[in-house]
Amino acid sequence: MLGNLMLPEDLFDELLGSFSLHDSSDEAVGGVFEAIPQSIATDGNANFAEPTIRISHKNDGKITFDRFRDRLRCELQNLGHKHTDGVIGALLALYSAHPARRRSPTSVLNAMLAKVVDGDLSQFFIFPYPPYPGFRTFKIGHFGIGELHSRKLRHRSERAGSDYFTLYGARLVDRFAIERDVTPARIVNLDELMKDMRSARSAGPLRDSGPDASKRTSKPWRLPISTI
Repeated sequence: MLGNLMLPEDLFDELLGSFSLHDSSDEAVGGVFEAIPQSIATDGNANFAEPTIRISHKNDGKITFDRFRDRLRCELQNLGHKHTDGVIGALLALYSAHPARRRSPTSVLNAMLAKVVDGDLSQFFIFPYPPYPGFRTFKIGHFGIGELHSRKLRHRSERAGSDYFTLYGARLVDRFAIERDVTPARIVNLDELMKDMRSARSAGPLRDSGPDASKRTSKPWRLPISTI
């Protein structure tokens, strides 16, 4: 499947090389794409706004942004990834924060797409209260309903390289939850992707200003697209 994956450099380098994280105080030259919309996050004690992440790009090249986005959708579909517009936005935000993208615009994005791998998808819906007294856990099809299996959530978070349980696990113990059976899925290996970005960053500083896209997109549980 990966053998057919290739965005041609002669077609996409010009557009991809123009991508940069857009600061709202900057005057827009060309187009601006909203990669990740503003959202409200919480640390358990207070709510705060996560800023919108936008990408600026040129509009007068040989290929339009809309045509490029359609091609990216096709590549993800060919890789078997059940993507959404949110996934595309998160990938492009990460791409725009990648320190090596100026040197090799299209090859960097191709390398990111090569991080789509087979994985196991775990999904929990956790309510802000415990089960009713005397409630007995039961199962309907692929869904278990009852008290949260905290140890299971901790183990899977650690395996995925996430600090979610470390940050929030204590307040989730004994909560009412719905858990879906583990499901095979095509996912973006964010751990490997972030390793590549850190390696590239060690060769030189990140030159773009604006919202820190790498922080928001490196923790998929903080995104509106937890199945990236």
